[in-house]
Amino acid sequence: MTFINDSESLESVIVTNSPEVSVIVVTYNQNLSKTIRTLESIVIQENVSFEIIICDDGSEKCFEKDIREFFSKTDFCRYSLVFHEHNGGTVSNYYSGLTKAKGRYSKLLGSGDCLVDRKTLYNWVHFMNDNNVVWSFSDTIYYRFVNGKAIPFQTKAMPQVIRPYITRNKAKCAWNYIVLHDIANGASILGVTHIQKEYCEVLKEKGIRYCEDLIYKLMMFYGEVGDYYPSTTVYYEYGDGISSSGDLAWRGRILEDKHKLDQIMFAKKDDSAFQGKLVNGLVRNSKSNKLNKFFIKGRPFLWIKQHFFPRLTNIPDEVGE
Repeated sequence: MTFINDSESLESVIVTNSPEVSVIVVTYNQNLSKTIRTLESIVIQENVSFEIIICDDGSEKCFEKDIREFFSKTDFCRYSLVFHEHNGGTVSNYYSGLTKAKGRYSKLLGSGDCLVDRKTLYNWVHFMNDNNVVWSFSDTIYYRFVNGKAIPFQTKAMPQVIRPYITRNKAKCAWNYIVLHDIANGASILGVTHIQKEYCEVLKEKGIRYCEDLIYKLMMFYGEVGDYYPSTTVYYEYGDGISSSGDLAWRGRILEDKHKLDQIMFAKKDDSAFQGKLVNGLVRNSKSNKLNKFFIKGRPFLWIKQHFFPRLTNIPDEVGE
């Protein structure tokens, strides 16, 4: 394998018309069958123009030949492959995909995550266009692989509190997202490419390595509030990624990334009451007094909802093997 540097792609298929969506699939020491499953869910998308960008973050084996054969067999040519020589983290890997993306919108998927049906991108793009949305999040179906079979299970949806998005209460949305950490699942987000790229670059420059979904916290901080797209769009494989593995070392790295983001927001705070309240909430979060933290505005309600009236993920009737 001939490796390339972080700013060059091994193959970039030039097309005459820009696609509506760039689907960026990030991999690292991937399971090939899971990656193929992800790609199969993308190439069947209908009535929408899209490209696929696969970004591998320095895997020992990146399965270039197998991936090319898949695209050849499916007669799909609008794709790019980006292989990095060294592991730089998810943020850097995703950023490399955003720099290649030609679509107006970009959608991140990990190996093993799948779009739910043939009209997923088509319907989602229409929602984005009709509502003039910078970024939006949807609902997801969580699943695990057991003996080679995908088994869906029900868990608490992300975020839990949806009403502020429905009522367009942007200040409350930002408060819940940033201070209460009532966030969306990163696999459930679609956003404008060039704006995601700008925010992702900030994270990359500040040394945030693994939590690419912190892009949307930073967007919220600057008033780019996401919309709730009330549809289920993604099968999300739980337990395989860094955020859901439960590994203590990874938990520490994630907390470090979140701390770095807090420092960015502390340093960039302007004189607006909006950002001032958010920063004050983050400062209270950083204190060791648990009782004081619990009574941050909105947290008692969120705790009650999570424990007694949770919003739950869907379980479909059938999931393909």
